[in-house]
Amino acid sequence: MLRNFVLILFSVLIISSCSKKADDIPRSAKLCGDYLVSVRIVKIGMYHAQMFSRLDKKLVEEKDYIYPVTSNGVKAADLSDRVVKYDDNAIYLEGGVKLIACDASQDAERIQGVKGRVWVDCNITDQKNNRYYCTIYSAKDGSVLAKGGYVLNKFYWDEKERVSKYTRVKGRVSGLDYVYYGGVGITAKNKLVLMPEGLIDYPESRRSGLRVVYDKDGTVLKEEEY
Repeated sequence: MLRNFVLILFSVLIISSCSKKADDIPRSAKLCGDYLVSVRIVKIGMYHAQMFSRLDKKLVEEKDYIYPVTSNGVKAADLSDRVVKYDDNAIYLEGGVKLIACDASQDAERIQGVKGRVWVDCNITDQKNNRYYCTIYSAKDGSVLAKGGYVLNKFYWDEKERVSKYTRVKGRVSGLDYVYYGGVGITAKNKLVLMPEGLIDYPESRRSGLRVVYDKDGTVLKEEEY
């Protein structure tokens, strides 16, 4: 009797486990070749996709994608039913919409840059001295425009010398609201700007293939190709 009860309980646990795994696949996932693809919006212009194996229903990959145009992108919360094709670097939706794989984190902010929009992805590395490590991605194709260390400054316009001047920000500052990337500094609201300090790589920008070393005032000390 006890043996039969144990066998029944074991069977129930197996069925329950299998059901749970099946439930992990969103009902809206779209069949594309060997994969079931689920796409949802993270924020305007950024999307998260999960790819499940059609045969064993296991999650095989998940990554974030961007909508590579200057408009606000596709606003629907769930885009799964619009998927028509999937490959390693892109998801194609009905209407000719193409989502591009991008390594920018979901905390990244999309702002205006010198030549189109960019995704700015910054993480604080030294809170006491307001130092950050930032990566700037092109919103057009997800390529890395710049990456390296930046430090927070306050800027003001010197009317007499007709130049912008910077002073180091002291004390903790949270919630930077980025508004513009000028190719060097990352401007935020309230006259704040992240200026490069130390080594910055420019892998795929107009300075493609350059490493630039900046001093504490954002002045170029050295440039080298790689």
